[in-house]
Amino acid sequence: MSLKFWIGVAVYLLFLVSIIIGSVIVKEKFGIDLVCPALFSVVLLVFLFLILIGYRSNQRLNKNEMRRAIAGSMIIAIVAILFFSVQLDKELLTFFLGVISTVIGFYFGYRKTEKDFSDVPTKDEVENVIEILKEDKAYRDVANDVVRRAIKFWGALDDETKAKVKELLKLLSG
Repeated sequence: MSLKFWIGVAVYLLFLVSIIIGSVIVKEKFGIDLVCPALFSVVLLVFLFLILIGYRSNQRLNKNEMRRAIAGSMIIAIVAILFFSVQLDKELLTFFLGVISTVIGFYFGYRKTEKDFSDVPTKDEVENVIEILKEDKAYRDVANDVVRRAIKFWGALDDETKAKVKELLKLLSG
């Protein structure tokens, strides 16, 4: 990442710290409690910052970036609540902790089941491996890799590709 990016991150973090310190000073000097609005501002800015980082990485916002931003801002919110001991109504705190638990559960639960389908072998790839393997048995490792990937994504394969994989298995076993 470029130097401009890291300077922007430093300015951003300085801005967040100044919001929190400023709200504490206003509370001490004038008795006006701005801690909750300041923490809300921090969470909102963290959310926007995480979206910006996600957008910068691939120039589009897909559900992964949005999920990351929501989970990150929720975690920042709970840490801020615990760190600054913000007094919330017990029912509101219970509700908020429930929302946090749900967001974190869905975030990590989805990440666990997420598959990268870019590794699914195509019919053409399987056909090419069959032709190469017929001519030279030294490419058994390549053929085994294609079979392994086909088995991993068996449900995503069409019938023609499945037939070609079965043909490749017969060739490998023969």
